[in-house]
Amino acid sequence: MIAVDFSGHQVEVEYTLNGAKVPEWRMVSEKKGKEALQREYQAGGFTVHLSVAERSPDVHLLSLSVEKGGEEFDLDAFTVRLRSPLLDLHRVWMPQLLGEAQVERLSLQMWGFGYLTAANRCMPFVEFLNREGRNKASIGLVDQTTETVVRGCGNDAEPRAVVEMTRPIEGVTIRTRKHAEQVYLSCAEGSWFDAMGDFARTQAELTGTRLHTLHPNAADPLYCTWYAHGPMVNQEKIMAGLDLVRDLGFRNYVIDEGWFGSGPDASEYRGDYAPNPVKFPDMRKLVDEVHKRGMNIMLWVSPFQIAKKSARYPSMKGYLNKRDRMGELSTFMSIMSPWVTGKITEPDVEERMELCPRTGITEIYVPELVAGLIRDYNLDGLKIDFIDQVSVLPCLADHKHVYATVGEAMDRTMRAFDAAIRAVKKDAIIEFRLPYANLYLRPYATYYRAQDCPWDFDQNRRYCAWIKSFTPGSQPLAEADYISWRPDESVQNVAKAVASSVLYCVPAVGMDFRRLPDSHLRIVKRWLQFYQEHKEAISQGRWQPLEFDPYTSSFAISGARETFVGLFKDVLGTITLEGAAPIPHVYLFNGTGSAYIHTRLAPAEGSYELVVRDLYLEEISRSITKATDGGLNVSLAVPEAGLLELIHRA
Repeated sequence: MIAVDFSGHQVEVEYTLNGAKVPEWRMVSEKKGKEALQREYQAGGFTVHLSVAERSPDVHLLSLSVEKGGEEFDLDAFTVRLRSPLLDLHRVWMPQLLGEAQVERLSLQMWGFGYLTAANRCMPFVEFLNREGRNKASIGLVDQTTETVVRGCGNDAEPRAVVEMTRPIEGVTIRTRKHAEQVYLSCAEGSWFDAMGDFARTQAELTGTRLHTLHPNAADPLYCTWYAHGPMVNQEKIMAGLDLVRDLGFRNYVIDEGWFGSGPDASEYRGDYAPNPVKFPDMRKLVDEVHKRGMNIMLWVSPFQIAKKSARYPSMKGYLNKRDRMGELSTFMSIMSPWVTGKITEPDVEERMELCPRTGITEIYVPELVAGLIRDYNLDGLKIDFIDQVSVLPCLADHKHVYATVGEAMDRTMRAFDAAIRAVKKDAIIEFRLPYANLYLRPYATYYRAQDCPWDFDQNRRYCAWIKSFTPGSQPLAEADYISWRPDESVQNVAKAVASSVLYCVPAVGMDFRRLPDSHLRIVKRWLQFYQEHKEAISQGRWQPLEFDPYTSSFAISGARETFVGLFKDVLGTITLEGAAPIPHVYLFNGTGSAYIHTRLAPAEGSYELVVRDLYLEEISRSITKATDGGLNVSLAVPEAGLLELIHRA
């Protein structure tokens, strides 16, 4: 084992090479510089080069490479482990949905946590936090593609928290002449949001990540057919509601699953992406009608899946993935702690619906499919689904694997996917969903959409806050899951849902608006107008949580001359805003259950005009107040789901 001290924490590195774990490494040289530590270790003919570079006093980059004098060798496992003192540590945070519970913040506990990452899902990044959600220690792997087991726990019979990352996963071996890794380590003061953002920026810089210029209408409100019509969507239903969708302010239109196949259940025909002739007798005409109304149009597609009823199934069956029916249970028999083991010795193999990318077929098939759809139907983009369903576990099919890892194969496929799409439409609008929203896929998506939660705008906001934490510069754009509500819902809840969407992401709705009362439509139209009036500041401003709570209920967006504050639970005693006083214009949304706001905004100076607006954004009253002692005391009746506008006057 190789060990390095890091600001009161310990980092440990282990290797399994040519089928054997290397028990001890002998340090043969060490050089300490002002900003870097360099060491060389040897064992069994292998040499490890290690350097620790200081990016800032509290952020370091650990670089390692292992080689054997130019000879090829098998890398069976690389493990890096961070041990942190249990001092002011309470929680662990990771950008990962933990099973059906969908929890990304856990209390530290002995039995810990565990999950798998790869190019098509999750991230090898973990933060240890204190009670206030401040970063105490973070670790992340710069290479985000290779399949990795991430596990950790509260302690292992000592007063330390432990997280370890191992790649490649069991059953996979990488044949190489040199293996290199970069490990990000941070104990910088800041929130969980800040820590994730710093790692995302660092990872992009080190890997040379280049992001596309967004479509000029990418940040415009988006409408999707799924929650309105589900798989029963058809051309007639779309045309019946299209003008209303346009008049309410939507400029991007998604036709979800249900448009293709030759039977009533489109999911049974995934792979056959031609319009269902009964449901969509003239798809090109429908696309033209959407374009005539000044809107962009996208179709749903799951490019890695081939269903058994698909006409493609007989020719593509040999490329489908096979894996243990028990899935990841065989990897996490105990879930979690790396010191408790258990294995399933007799795998129950099943054929998956997803293509195995390691065969090399997906880098040809997937790009041709997606580029063909955009070209043949004159689309503006695609909603891409189920990338995360491509199995991370070793494929057990008897077809030939030309790539050692899923990560390497997915990298080849996604590069070809992107090139093919951009060759047809340079600024195509591409939507990915939360389970496969990660750092690796950032260059290939326009939107990262929240996971399915249409009736829960608090959970929607939680997911979008998570997305914003690892997409600095707003790329991809965070997009709400398509918010929905009942026609008899209260206007207060409707306004909160719509305003919440407007203020934390690209607003997206999935309702059949023809079923809604005029009061609901009025709310939607007025708030989308507000969004368009302030779109640049809202979508490009610095979005920041104001406190640590699971649903990010209090947040601010800081633009050049406008600041937007969302309060979705009890109002904070003091709201500290970014920037120097005076802040010219502040919009404070009352998403609480109260019709009164009592708080203090800082910094502030001089006089402010206070404009109170109702949930339709109609003006109710105006008044003047003055800042005192560098802040502005606000004690005012503001309708539930209403808006308080503060304008600096002198």
